[in-house]
Amino acid sequence: MKKQLILCLTACVALSACATTKATKEAMSRAQQYIQNAEIALDAAKNAGAETYRVDDMNSARMELQSAKSELADKKYAEASISAQSSVNFSRNAISETETAQRRETEEKLVQAEEARRKAALAKQAKAKAATAAKKSKLAVSGKPANKTTTAQPAAKTNATQQEPAAQKKEEPKKKSWWQ
Repeated sequence: MKKQLILCLTACVALSACATTKATKEAMSRAQQYIQNAEIALDAAKNAGAETYRVDDMNSARMELQSAKSELADKKYAEASISAQSSVNFSRNAISETETAQRRETEEKLVQAEEARRKAALAKQAKAKAATAAKKSKLAVSGKPANKTTTAQPAAKTNATQQEPAAQKKEEPKKKSWWQ
């Protein structure tokens, strides 16, 4: 009976050791996958231009990634997974905020271009008004009327007969057809 109990306990210890090893390998594999995802997200943030717009988020993402790698090396797989996921979140936030900042810059450039176009149109309009006013003042100094008006001359009489307007024409009676 003692031998059976010892064999049973030995089997339980061996099985639990195998289960722990399998769980540890899964945790390590999961942590490595999270670290790869964090590296990919960090590269995507760099490509999006986040280093220009979101320096703090990029630094945080790098620090969390570095922490995840060192925790993986220390076999702290759960902590490594958490740090890697945190790095991914910082990278995603950096990308989102960068896109918002870039859209805002584009809109500001469009507004500035429209404002410049509007100012140019107003300047052109003011220049045209000034030119018209200068022309009027020159004409006033010379004594000529500012607006040239033409007086209507009576039409010359001709021998040709004038046609009556369409409303005043007399209608010819309609001819009756052969069956009426």
